Amino acid sequence: MSVTIRTEQTPPATTAGDRPPTRREIGRREVGLWTLGSAALSTAVTLALPHLGIGNDSYQYLGVADNLLTGAGVTTDIPFFDVETAHGVVPSPITTHPPGYPVAIAAARLLGLPPVAAAVAVSVLAAALTVLVLGLACRRLGVPRWAARVAVAGFMLNPFTLVHAGSVLSESLFTLLVTSAVLGMVVAERTGARTASVLAGVALGLSVHVRYAGLFVVVGAAVGLTLLLLLARRDRRSALALALTVGTALPLFAPLLVRNQLVAGTWRGGNDVDVDHPVLELLAKTAWTGVHLVVGDASGPLARVPQALLAVAVLAALVLLVRRRPDLRDGALVLLAAAVVVYAALMFEAGLVSVISYGPRMFLPVLPAALLLLALAASRVRDARPVASRAAVRAGAAVVAVAALAVGVLGAFAKADAPPHVGVAERLAAPLAGGGTTAEWLDAHLAPGEPVVAADGQATGYALQEPVVGLVESTFSDTRWDEETVAALMDRSGARYLLLYRHPQDGGGALVEQESPFLGILLAGRPAETLRPVASSAEVLVLERR
Repeated sequence: MSVTIRTEQTPPATTAGDRPPTRREIGRREVGLWTLGSAALSTAVTLALPHLGIGNDSYQYLGVADNLLTGAGVTTDIPFFDVETAHGVVPSPITTHPPGYPVAIAAARLLGLPPVAAAVAVSVLAAALTVLVLGLACRRLGVPRWAARVAVAGFMLNPFTLVHAGSVLSESLFTLLVTSAVLGMVVAERTGARTASVLAGVALGLSVHVRYAGLFVVVGAAVGLTLLLLLARRDRRSALALALTVGTALPLFAPLLVRNQLVAGTWRGGNDVDVDHPVLELLAKTAWTGVHLVVGDASGPLARVPQALLAVAVLAALVLLVRRRPDLRDGALVLLAAAVVVYAALMFEAGLVSVISYGPRMFLPVLPAALLLLALAASRVRDARPVASRAAVRAGAAVVAVAALAVGVLGAFAKADAPPHVGVAERLAAPLAGGGTTAEWLDAHLAPGEPVVAADGQATGYALQEPVVGLVESTFSDTRWDEETVAALMDRSGARYLLLYRHPQDGGGALVEQESPFLGILLAGRPAETLRPVASSAEVLVLERR
């Protein structure tokens, strides 16, 4: 039995996506209003948060953007991972993070914005443009207006959309590029337009420069194209034209992987610590991640009611969609499903064998594609009878929309923890025994551009605005910090001073000091052959290389 995948060139198939836009479909003006609404909501939530989403990755992005603007290239002043510290120079070439987001930050800074404001502006703009792209995709595919609104609102109000729109992180920009690539692919599938294929390839290639997980989307695109070639019996030309997507993407991202190989000795860029997470444990975590992607991380009585309402509404909608038996014989559905499923499968595999921070943020980039997939499937149901009266449906939709807004806003506030550098700065400001602060002491004793080695190195570098080589914890490295390895790192980096925290915050700084008996000896005040204490406070110990 053969399976026919309908394409634009398949005459017998007349689907919503093949017709010109009608009043049933979302209009351009409405898509524009959703886009402006997303920008306004993201901006308002971001301004209201007590703390922006800034972490160790953020310090790297901001530092690389600085170096791009000063002509130092794709380098970091706060090398942390082994692949960076191995170079023995500061600034060090960085391959752990691709340079796309720092390039965007640097471009925004050329407009006169300060570093953090530029980074957040990129994230807010990317989130709003993702709403625009998703709305246009729904319109182009002929998705009914109600389904398009659900898809657009589902992304715009999602707690992790709001979290990352107010963050110095690459997720928003990456999500925009992934969604743009998907839009180009489905438009090319429907129309056979080569321009759409090329634009999809450009977005796909650029996505790898923002996050290496863009490679997962490339594989998903290739799988989708292959399925179309195998299943679209009547006319393969449209599927073959889509091969332009991968062909365009490849020369855009290949130089990045070649640079990684030349600089770091691996096309992956580094961070190749061997781990082996149990499959069942990660499956359970993946299921829980899916729940959190919908209802966010907020807790407490205020959040439980809207979270429950939203969860029930989503579950009921999925059950109803399955029971209405949508016609899935559509090339756009094949491409969307391939992109989402392959990305999720490869992310799961990465979670099994690598040290990625596995959670909702890793799956946010394909949320718009998944919502578009569901909206398109809803437009192809065989049983289109209304589930209730129009008034009841509108009332229910209003309740769910309010619940989704509450979940989104509360979820954003739940993630608004103080950045690591805030606590580090407080510790560095503690008075030294001889007067002054650690920051002032270092400023007086360091030559221009001279690095120090420190626990919690990335946050320390950002707080001091000085080059800092970090002591990496065992989560990301096989190095164990004893007297020999600490001395070797200091000598290789040209650092005279080692900075340790007596009461480090939870996280990398605390872990690396807990793991190392040698660092514990130093903090206890016992002598070491290679290091001597030169400055001390209730919070910080500075030692000099003998």
